[in-house]
Amino acid sequence: MGGLQKRSAGIVVSVCLTAAAGLSMLLPPPGLLALAIAMTCLWSWDPGVARALDSAGLNRRLLVLTGGGILVAAAVANLVFGGQLDGHLMYRGDFQTYYVGAEVGIRHGWSHLFDEGLQRSLWSAAFGGRAPFIPYLNTPPQAWLVAPLALLPFPAAYAAWVAAMVLSTIVTAWLLAPATGSGLGFTLVAATALWVLAYSLASGQNAVIGALAIVLCWRLAATGHPAWAGVALALILVRPNATFMVPLALLVAGRRRLFASWLVTSLVAGTVVLVSLGPGGVRQFLELGSEIRRTHPGAVTMTVSHIMGDGVIGIAASLTLTAVALGAARRSGPERLEVAVAAGVLASVFLTPYIHIQDYLTLLAAAAMVALSTLRGSFGLVLAALLLAAPPGSLFGAAWAAVLLVVEVGWLGWLAWAPGSSAQAHEGGKSNEGGEITSSPW
Repeated sequence: MGGLQKRSAGIVVSVCLTAAAGLSMLLPPPGLLALAIAMTCLWSWDPGVARALDSAGLNRRLLVLTGGGILVAAAVANLVFGGQLDGHLMYRGDFQTYYVGAEVGIRHGWSHLFDEGLQRSLWSAAFGGRAPFIPYLNTPPQAWLVAPLALLPFPAAYAAWVAAMVLSTIVTAWLLAPATGSGLGFTLVAATALWVLAYSLASGQNAVIGALAIVLCWRLAATGHPAWAGVALALILVRPNATFMVPLALLVAGRRRLFASWLVTSLVAGTVVLVSLGPGGVRQFLELGSEIRRTHPGAVTMTVSHIMGDGVIGIAASLTLTAVALGAARRSGPERLEVAVAAGVLASVFLTPYIHIQDYLTLLAAAAMVALSTLRGSFGLVLAALLLAAPPGSLFGAAWAAVLLVVEVGWLGWLAWAPGSSAQAHEGGKSNEGGEITSSPW
């Protein structure tokens, strides 16, 4: 193909990709499918795929320009048309539960934190009929974090909390950003295009804390600070839904010092939690937790037990997938921390009794860690699939949760059958023996 003909073909394909991304924004949520197209353009594919794209006129520069333009458009579409930033979630999100939980602890003592009767009475006093009652069923540390804000009027407390979560998002993006001049900007724009992030922030959710915990742990360990990495990982006490198996994954991967630091920190924090609750508070927590699966079906939509049933088949599938995930963590070894963390996140998702769509942020953060840490171009397929299956899953209708599980199992397969440590290093993987980040696929 001649040079001019090749360039013309590349421009035509680029225009078609841009048009497809534009049309995809007609499907809810706007920008999500376009984000997947953008990331496909921006990903560094294997040499064979790169040569095929180049022969079609899609050289690297044109792909970056196309992907970058689509990415910005996806972010704008999500912010403007996503429907999450109009303020309606201030009273119909999750921060109300944190606020009321903190009020219960301050007024009646932390041993009554999970007293549903007290929660209902304070909810009614604070919000009246403005929002349906949602019980507080987060961990006590979350209520402690919000306690100072409970002294403020609710709108001011909500604004302060959302600002703190936005700051946490920026820190997480900075830790995940590729080591290039435009890395942070690229990561922030990509994050802005995520419907689930906008929803999480607008509803005052704390899900970004789970993502921050694993990313901060990864970075600290990669820079030779395993003890501090374990302390950082203890943040999962605030949001354990998609992270509670990460410490065990790190242990089987050989990160014993990191695990020991996490264990000591968690034991101290756990002791404080148990003392603050007392036997009665623990009992109320367990009783309230058992009701959630019945009263709030949205909390179990993404669980294996919901998709495959609570019977023997569902339990066997959950345990088998968890065992495979831990096997992948063990095989990764101590030098590939990001693989062990990702395997731990997947194990948590397979085993958890309930999880929310906001916790998908933790899966995406773990995926970003792997994306930043490997030159295996095949992971681009996993990343694109994770974005296509991201909540709310409108593209797949009622089958969304099942599609999501298939994507998660596919990612697990990629982790489990990845090259070994020495092969990974030969192939271009990022980690040396100390876990230091040395390269990026972007």
